[in-house]
Amino acid sequence: MQLLPTPTILDQGVIAGAEAAHHLASVLRSQWSAFWNRSPEVILSELNADPSRSATIFGLNGQAAAAVNALLDALDDSRFPTRAPNSMPEGWSFGVSGFSYTAPEPPAEILP
Repeated sequence: MQLLPTPTILDQGVIAGAEAAHHLASVLRSQWSAFWNRSPEVILSELNADPSRSATIFGLNGQAAAAVNALLDALDDSRFPTRAPNSMPEGWSFGVSGFSYTAPEPPAEILP
């Protein structure tokens, strides 16, 4: 008597794809953190050295993040919880003059 079902080739493919998607989301998340967890001056210098190239990279990373997140969301499997960030952190923007940073306002103190 078989207690555990034998996964089909299709099931194995779905799991392999989910593992790959989850890995991609993890890599995108870790590189996003590595990039943005530096001083704003260093980041601005790097981004504005070639704003067109930087915007293209962000656009492609955003597309990859949106696709991999949609796939993981559709699978709805708690074994694959990581999602890729698909936007710049708060305070960052891209406009006609390139990238800019405005430090977010600190949260207001709640008085008793």
